[in-house]
Amino acid sequence: MVSIAKELLYLRDSIRAGRLNRKQRRKFGQATPQYAERIWVETSQCLEAARQKISRRKSGLVMSGDWDRERRDITEIPKIRYCLAHWQNGLSWEDAGAYEHMLSLIEQKSGAVDGVSNLSEIKDRYKKLDAIYAQTQKDGALKTAQTIRGKSFRESGGILIHLDHNGPPLFGNAGHHRLAIAQAHGFSHFPAQLGVVHPDALPHMDKYRAVPG
Repeated sequence: MVSIAKELLYLRDSIRAGRLNRKQRRKFGQATPQYAERIWVETSQCLEAARQKISRRKSGLVMSGDWDRERRDITEIPKIRYCLAHWQNGLSWEDAGAYEHMLSLIEQKSGAVDGVSNLSEIKDRYKKLDAIYAQTQKDGALKTAQTIRGKSFRESGGILIHLDHNGPPLFGNAGHHRLAIAQAHGFSHFPAQLGVVHPDALPHMDKYRAVPG
């Protein structure tokens, strides 16, 4: 049975998708990028993240400008760095810096971050992430948002990936743990929610829409 919350999220995303489609279809035709569209990203190509924070609400938006010029290596992002240190190098979550980082974010926000608000909840969360990591190893791939949640509008809530002016994937700073899992396992591809698309990247859309294999 689908919860009311999931139904409302689905409705919200459907409305946003309709608005974007009406806005862009006249200009880009049937091939226009879609809100929350699922794309398939080569894991080995996703090595950088956008420094500019761009909301998921702009998913599928064709956006010109220099938003993709400022970037950083994904290993500079604390959540990804300590996940890789734990899963690839065998450090404990504590030694990798996960607990310290999360407690710092909670203190800065004066409230819960990622659904946790104290050390006990942080430890429980990372135990669950270890279980997810182990399951994905058995599966041999990351599952789509629809497979995980039962009802999801396209790939809403998935790893957020923007397409820069040259076409390569640029991490949109949402879905850190899942991206780290894909990197740690060395999966060839992973499903992602399309972020914003630079106009120069439009010719590359077909490549990202193709399901691997």
